[in-house]
Amino acid sequence: MLVDDFPNQRGGISYLRQGEADLHLGAMVGTSERFKDADFSSPWISRPFSILIPIPNSSTNIGALIQPMSTEVWICIGLSIPTVMLSLFALSNHIFALNKGMGSKQSKNNSSSNFNVTDYVLTVLLSQGAYCARKQLSIRLAAAAWCLGCFVLVQAYSSTLISFITSPNNKPIINSVYDIPNVPGLKITVTRNFGADVILQQTNFSIYKKLGDSLREDPSLRCNTTAICLDKVRTGNFVFIDPNPSIQKIIATDREKTGTCQFSMASESFCHSHVYFFLQKKSPYTETINRGILRMQETGLLGKWLELTFNPKPTECLWKKNKKNTGNHRITLKNLTSAFALLIFGISVSFIVFVIELICRLYTFNSSR
Repeated sequence: MLVDDFPNQRGGISYLRQGEADLHLGAMVGTSERFKDADFSSPWISRPFSILIPIPNSSTNIGALIQPMSTEVWICIGLSIPTVMLSLFALSNHIFALNKGMGSKQSKNNSSSNFNVTDYVLTVLLSQGAYCARKQLSIRLAAAAWCLGCFVLVQAYSSTLISFITSPNNKPIINSVYDIPNVPGLKITVTRNFGADVILQQTNFSIYKKLGDSLREDPSLRCNTTAICLDKVRTGNFVFIDPNPSIQKIIATDREKTGTCQFSMASESFCHSHVYFFLQKKSPYTETINRGILRMQETGLLGKWLELTFNPKPTECLWKKNKKNTGNHRITLKNLTSAFALLIFGISVSFIVFVIELICRLYTFNSSR
């Protein structure tokens, strides 16, 4: 039975108003308009609203190769490659020029052609193996720093890549009620005169007003039965709003019937609501009903009944609310600070060693003259 009156049908609240009934049992949402005609019992259930969403089809996971690392990591890698190349070029050319100026015999053998810096840097980065032909300590230190840095980067990337390649990429179309206006063509649907419909149409602030306006502008979004709403959701262009226990029940029941996951639930719920029994105004039974509800809550009977009736066991159809904490982890710059710090330290030490060698070479050269 409907709660409110309609032109062609009486609602349950009219029986209370006219004294034809003492109690209206059900999961009724309290509103200021309804309070004018009926007394509310103590709330016997309090649950948030959730959003039933269609599960999108999986698509080609093209971005899996770049997803393991965040954008800032890729930028640092891109900057590191030319930096290391320039460092090795500078060290190699200065040492070659220094040896040539001093008339060293090594300058004839250690020409720049013997050490292709570009090939070396890229080969090490791709883990193809490379040989550093230079024997000078400063160049060897810079090359070693690059090898160690690349080793950490490659291992971190490889260990995370497999989870992104094998994991499904059918992400939910929305995560919260605030995402609904941002998805082009996405509409909400509710069961007519039930909790979500009543709350959204009587709330005049924030996102709830926008959703309520959409229901008033398009009456077809207010379904006469839940089954009609579910058919709309299956098309992929609608989401269904209802209390959390009802959404979980719908998902579990559909999974049992079809054997597949057609529906899921947005990760964030919203707007906790209380549901009541309705009684006549100033009913002598109000206190008795309230005591009974409180006693059932204290003994756990009400909670047990709600658990068995509305809280089915979770299925694989439900998106994990804490997926970001339990699923794939993108590698951020914080995770690889040590690798880049090692690279910077190694390059810096190589330049210090180069300066020391240069001073020693100049001192030896000047002493021999």
